[in-house]
Amino acid sequence: MCQHRNGHDLSNKEAHQKDHAKWSRRSFLSTLGLAGTASMFLGKLPITAMASNPLSYALEQSENDRILILLRLAGGNDGLNTIIPLYAYDSYQRFRPNLAIPENETIKLSDEIALPNYMNPLMRLWGDGQMKVVNGVGYPDQDYSHFNSSQIWASASDATSDDTSGWMGRFLENEFPQFLIEAPEVPPVVQIGGYSNQVFNSMTQGNFSFVVSSAQELEDIGNTGEKYSMSNLPDCLYGDKLGFLRSVTNSTYIYTEVITEAYKRAQNQATYPTENDNFYSRLAPQLAVVARLIKGGLGTRIYMVELGGFDTHEQQGWKHRELMMDVAHSVNAFYQDLDQAGLKEKVLTMTFSEFGRTIQENGSRGTDHGAAAPLLFFGGELEGGGIEGALPSLDNLGDYDDFEYTTDFRSVYSTVLQDWLCVDQTLVDQVLGQSFARINGLLTACNSSPSVGINPAQAFLSDTEVRYDQSGVIYLQFNLQKAANIEVDLLNILGQPVSTLGKGYKLAGVHEFTFNPHQHRLPAGQYLYRIKVDGYILSGKVMAFQ
Repeated sequence: MCQHRNGHDLSNKEAHQKDHAKWSRRSFLSTLGLAGTASMFLGKLPITAMASNPLSYALEQSENDRILILLRLAGGNDGLNTIIPLYAYDSYQRFRPNLAIPENETIKLSDEIALPNYMNPLMRLWGDGQMKVVNGVGYPDQDYSHFNSSQIWASASDATSDDTSGWMGRFLENEFPQFLIEAPEVPPVVQIGGYSNQVFNSMTQGNFSFVVSSAQELEDIGNTGEKYSMSNLPDCLYGDKLGFLRSVTNSTYIYTEVITEAYKRAQNQATYPTENDNFYSRLAPQLAVVARLIKGGLGTRIYMVELGGFDTHEQQGWKHRELMMDVAHSVNAFYQDLDQAGLKEKVLTMTFSEFGRTIQENGSRGTDHGAAAPLLFFGGELEGGGIEGALPSLDNLGDYDDFEYTTDFRSVYSTVLQDWLCVDQTLVDQVLGQSFARINGLLTACNSSPSVGINPAQAFLSDTEVRYDQSGVIYLQFNLQKAANIEVDLLNILGQPVSTLGKGYKLAGVHEFTFNPHQHRLPAGQYLYRIKVDGYILSGKVMAFQ
């Protein structure tokens, strides 16, 4: 039966192809730095934007040194063949005559749920209380689009929102509002694979993550201290020019030195899966590099790794099997590696995906876009192993004969921010736009009182907005909460003053400042604004157009 919902299944091929095209276009724009990220620009700006991350500043002030690994399963992971519903096995088998994992090929996690036996390496973590399952995670009004759902999970917004900032980016922006001007010594966020993820987008200051396209690229940086090789260049004018461009680019990646030092200080002490195993591992090289950087004392607190291929509309059986073997073997090796250095309690890994898959298999021996799915957590500071959230019903189904979600994904985010990163509850609610229930018992709570709170600048400034008219005039507007002495400056990307837009004692209320780049013969490009108020600084990006 053709179910006409955006991108849900292959029977509605036109919608599905359009959704993938939109998804791919977003990735392309992100690569070019046109979708709220500066990670691929050349020159000093991207490093300033990626390096000057408030998370590092905030967490350096914290008494905890916990690390968060976000493991993205891109494409929509099938929850039913990840966590097998023994409690409703007959229904599961009826819906999936070809895809159901035979009960004698499962490993019990409890009387209610099991893993496929090819995910056996995770049983070590489960038995040690280092693995948890959170059931039925999703959000209201799912439209089954890769693009829209990925954006919602990244922004933590409602399905009707078009927010381009990310939940982590908003947190970072609050913690270090002058981040475009002051850079920490280490990259606070390292992302391997894909493009600069919206998760780390701020509202005004770009993307916070240091991005490499692959584990091999990050490993090369660790070994050589260079992003681009200076060897084997052509012996001609083109080679000279290429060498110059690579040299300049290498010099802008100011984190290559600290990454190299951390990488060389440590070695992997576990056996990671390789190409010689029964599957080809794409996740293991990423986690192996992350382990070396953590053990080498890089100081980065947030990492994102990615494994794609989960959009399993056709021949899901062997495809999903290989993907989950990769997850199980790689994560197990990663925690064995950390355990050798006594660090497993410091590192929390959380899986996420844009949606789940349908309960019923389709005619191509695959599954289509679904709603809710389980998330997996790994680490030594979980509140023991176990299951959180209601078990999904295979009988009381929602729209399109699909699961009803039982845990809002923003409750997961709230719990991670408050109980793992020790963020003040008020700030958590502010970052996520409203208050979401915490998942009690998921994580071992912070030992100290919350150490990351709302930035004092917000006592003075709110609703900061940048607009442009057709002639390119810049309008900077903000709401001053109470009367104060302020100074508003325009800076170039090196942090050097260009112009003072306003200065003096201002009463509470909305204030607007304008600047015409053409009148000042300002070259086109990216600039910074800086608002000083009562000793606090708020900064952001503006553009000068031709």
